[in-house]
Amino acid sequence: AVEVTTFDPWVNLELRDITAELTLRKGDVDGDEEVTAADARLALRAAVALEELDAAQLKAANVDGDEELTPADARLILRSVVGLEELAA
Repeated sequence: AVEVTTFDPWVNLELRDITAELTLRKGDVDGDEEVTAADARLALRAAVALEELDAAQLKAANVDGDEELTPADARLILRSVVGLEELAA
């Protein structure tokens, strides 16, 4: 989430707590709007602690919905890339 506080001197108005959250499609770990082998690689690296993901990436990488990122998630992403699995929305 991104929090922004700004002040507009022209109208003497202060805006606070504007929050936006990035949501990525399941399996699209790198956020390029495509699910590819690169997403599976990134998920696998994160699952074995070689890569750090932000909250949106973790949510996208956890495709089996068990609340924990594991190599099994990377496997499911890769299987979806080659057409052997369909990822739930």
